[in-house]
Amino acid sequence: AQTTEPDDLGVPGREEVLELVGDLAAAVDDWGPDCGTCDDFLCACGAENNLARKRDKARAPYELRLRRAYYHVKPLDEGQLAAWRAYLDFEERQGDAARTRALYERCLVVCANYPEFWCRYATWLDDPAEAAAALERGAAFLKQAPDLRLLLALFHEAAGRVDAARDVYEDVCERVAPGLLEAVVAFAQFERRCGNLEDVVAIYRDALARATSATVKAFVAAHLARFQHTVLRDANAARCTLEAAIRANPATRDLWVAYYTLEAQADDGHAMDRVALLFKHALGDDAGLARSDQATLWELYLHHVEDLGPSVDQVLQVRDDHDAWKRKKKAGARAAAN
Repeated sequence: AQTTEPDDLGVPGREEVLELVGDLAAAVDDWGPDCGTCDDFLCACGAENNLARKRDKARAPYELRLRRAYYHVKPLDEGQLAAWRAYLDFEERQGDAARTRALYERCLVVCANYPEFWCRYATWLDDPAEAAAALERGAAFLKQAPDLRLLLALFHEAAGRVDAARDVYEDVCERVAPGLLEAVVAFAQFERRCGNLEDVVAIYRDALARATSATVKAFVAAHLARFQHTVLRDANAARCTLEAAIRANPATRDLWVAYYTLEAQADDGHAMDRVALLFKHALGDDAGLARSDQATLWELYLHHVEDLGPSVDQVLQVRDDHDAWKRKKKAGARAAAN
């Protein structure tokens, strides 16, 4: 068989290849005469190609796990959501902002129904204005997503758009999720940062008026009392708030704990007397607390007296009272069993 030399087939030789590469290198802006020879250019291209192959190989397992490349109203299964989370984690670790942004945009096509990915994208972005723009896209798509909107309000505030942030908070509290405690607290915290202290009280009082369950009322009352005490420096107003809440719902342990926290922080000479009176009411039968809640309050009272009690006699007295309470509860449990 007759062999044909490469030159006979029209394949350029080494010198011609180097000449072509030299022309290509000259056309590249950042490759000048000081950057090396054509061989150096070829080596750099090869190294870059190898690095790209290595990166593609590392991404391949993540790409293979993705089953959908388009938007659909049908929910994604947990495996697909986990695959997107893992892929985003990987891309963020690589440190390539352009590729990470591109992957987020791909993800938001497929996972547009999931607020967590819109929130994650906004958190990853450095610019608050850009993050807010991304969240506005998500908010336009997801009409009922309070967590997305609360984050949007934060980024509006960070970008200096205070009025836009207030509008978002009002929208969440009035339309999107009325009565959502997280939104109420976030709105109040926003107004506090803005210096509108009277508006903070109004927000909490409005939430108290709308609340229908004892748990929600206790949560809001405790936050309002803490604000009155720590920010407004009005301990009496905080006491009034908690006393009113306890009168309405005496069997709510968290209210008693909040009241104790308020009195324990007082620095006047009557604080110990008020704490003792508080626990006397809380641990009495009239309060209606469950036995487990009473046990928790007893432990709290014991620790308080041991830490801050003026005399050992008071410590011993509280321990005796606690033992008497335990004996009474055990006797009641035996009587109920019989």
